[in-house]
Amino acid sequence: MSDEIIKKVIENINSNIVLNDLSGEYDVFFMLDFNQYNLQEKISKNVYMQELFRLMWITEKAKFNKMQQKLDQITGKRYDHFKFFDSRSLSKVEIEKYYLPNDKEIKEQRSLCDLQEIRTWFFESLYTGFKNQQWLMSQFQKELNL
Repeated sequence: MSDEIIKKVIENINSNIVLNDLSGEYDVFFMLDFNQYNLQEKISKNVYMQELFRLMWITEKAKFNKMQQKLDQITGKRYDHFKFFDSRSLSKVEIEKYYLPNDKEIKEQRSLCDLQEIRTWFFESLYTGFKNQQWLMSQFQKELNL
């Protein structure tokens, strides 16, 4: 198996682990599911849940942005090392195409950024789901009252 295929498999496994952990912690299907028997309870909790997940999304996005800044700093530091302190006199293209993508420190930070991006996406999706749920519940309630 090529290194690229192995890398993709590992990334998918890590992504699934993060999503499974979050899905286990937050029972998304139960939270977003509603029917005529629990409609009033869900309506009363919806605004709170929207705000809760909006704040969680903002928090996770801030963490992601900090991690991305750290990645940029590491990349800049490693670029400077290869450009100015390496004895091989590497060109910009060589550094960016061959050396930076294979740098261990950059790979580790990029992997952390990828996992954090999944967390950010998860909470953004929940926030959006609760916003959509509010409209769906109001339409459902109108149909029940007909």
